[in-house]
Amino acid sequence: MPAYNHERFVEEAVRGVWAQTYPNVELVVLDDGSRDRTPEILRELQAASPIPMQVVCKANEGLTRTLNRGLALARGEFIALGSGDDRHLPRHVEALVRAAREAAPGTVVHGDVCMIDGAGARTGRSLSDDFPFRSGSVYEDLLLLKTTLPSIASLVPAALFAEAGGYNEDSLLDDWELFLKLTRRHPVRYVAEVLAEYRVHGGAQLTRQVARLLPDRLRIFEENLREHPRGQDARWQREARGHLYRHVAEGFYIVRDFGEARRWLLRSLAQWPLQPRAAKLLARSLLGARLVSRLSTLQSRLARARGAAA
Repeated sequence: MPAYNHERFVEEAVRGVWAQTYPNVELVVLDDGSRDRTPEILRELQAASPIPMQVVCKANEGLTRTLNRGLALARGEFIALGSGDDRHLPRHVEALVRAAREAAPGTVVHGDVCMIDGAGARTGRSLSDDFPFRSGSVYEDLLLLKTTLPSIASLVPAALFAEAGGYNEDSLLDDWELFLKLTRRHPVRYVAEVLAEYRVHGGAQLTRQVARLLPDRLRIFEENLREHPRGQDARWQREARGHLYRHVAEGFYIVRDFGEARRWLLRSLAQWPLQPRAAKLLARSLLGARLVSRLSTLQSRLARARGAAA
């Protein structure tokens, strides 16, 4: 569990691990040079911990280096990943260990994730609302961003991290790059149960992230495209790039950067014209921020009304 300036949330995150129904759990928490009270809170929790708990407080090195340090310290057969501002539900480890024992050796197992806000209240959405999770080979779907592997609801055999060489410490999309390496060779088993809660931080942070992550997203995609068994098929390459570029455009659309959204949508449709979703988003991006906000508000109200009726 990496933590950075998480004084508001880290005790809740740690106690979520303490509350696991699975009896044999060790917690390794690494504070990455926090400037708030996170280190002091972690030391206090370590002294009171009912389970083996390592706390490492160090200078700031960034997330990927911190994760690799944690992997080197972990002693379990399986590794579950956390974050100092998210929450694991009590059955997280138990459900995933059972699934791992039932699956073929070397299988990555994961559950579903519910979104929470800054106050810890559920937003009413889970990742399975947006992604068709399934078991088996998911490498191609993961590459094309048709699915995801939620790291905070995953359990990975420790040997697989060693096989992959850990996290790329120069990568900003560390989870995506690592899970592509793992699923290229290993199957996935999905447990249809919400096992973790992910805290959503929006606003300016999200806006900056979309543009900041773009170079790494394109690099990782092209590297995997070259190694994919279908990577020599020019038609499939165009379709794959069309999917990726539309996904990039959707990120810019969400943060209301409609100029960039249109640019990537046009690139997407140039690669693969048969995308009604991209064409529809292109039309919406021409409406302007005020109309888009009104449309989004109306859609949210309709979704809440449908949920209440159900």
